[in-house]
Amino acid sequence: MARPAGKTTLAHALAGAPAWPALCRDEIQERLAATGADPADRLDLKTLEGFSRTIGDHLKYGTSLVAEAAFRDLLWSPGLEPLADLAGIRIVRRVVDPELARVGISRRADARNVDQHVQPTVTLPPHPRSVR
Repeated sequence: MARPAGKTTLAHALAGAPAWPALCRDEIQERLAATGADPADRLDLKTLEGFSRTIGDHLKYGTSLVAEAAFRDLLWSPGLEPLADLAGIRIVRRVVDPELARVGISRRADARNVDQHVQPTVTLPPHPRSVR
């Protein structure tokens, strides 16, 4: 499970000051899922393709933007490297306190499971500063 680190919130805040669009991978995937896509359709791959293509479309037309995702080099490089000539890329790495992440994971699990009547299970290692 991805740990919530406030990436989308930060992306929207960064984009808001200069009034740039914020392209958030998870938001794109949520919208694709809301269309009733079949899980066999490999929604993750469609999301990756759509996200990369949308970034490219904005850059080709000279639009500055904030793109947010939990980027992993091997997965994202093929889609993003061809865009490097179109933009000055800046990387912002969000670091979150593990205890804050633990709270965020629990809240999201609770919110998702209210409708499903399922008890959430969240297991994370203890915060290093709490171990003495």
